[in-house]
Amino acid sequence: MLKIVMNDYRKKHEQKMISIVDELVKTRRELQEIREKLHLLQSGHSSSSKAIFSMPVPTISLFVQYNGLFNELCDILQTITIKELLIKLRQLTGIPFDHPIYIRVLSVDGLKTLFFLDNNLDRTLAFYNDKLKPRMILSIEDDNEMNDIQNQHQRTYESDV
Repeated sequence: MLKIVMNDYRKKHEQKMISIVDELVKTRRELQEIREKLHLLQSGHSSSSKAIFSMPVPTISLFVQYNGLFNELCDILQTITIKELLIKLRQLTGIPFDHPIYIRVLSVDGLKTLFFLDNNLDRTLAFYNDKLKPRMILSIEDDNEMNDIQNQHQRTYESDV
């Protein structure tokens, strides 16, 4: 009986959190649009600003996760290249530029690895439109984590043989 009550409470709590996060994402996008409009008005491009305002900037909201401790929802432009994304993520998490990192894309629930962002640094996130969905998780992993994963796969293979 206690498990049922706990599960009901957990589901209600998760639903509330999802609606709060959705509102925060919406507010963040609106704020970003307002900032862009303000910047354009301040730069004196008011005559061409109507055309610019009508073109929405394609963004996607993704969670950024590092070491299981850092977890933040970020609106990321779909026109950003992988190289620019890596720079932004390094700045966000404080990872030094001399440490190699990899980006694993996890499902919304974080239980399943869907794919890795490849090493083609000139590719934009728009290339992954059919695979990337809002609220997925970009898990940042360094060399140590990748070696652990490869060793784990190797041990699993050795135990199967």
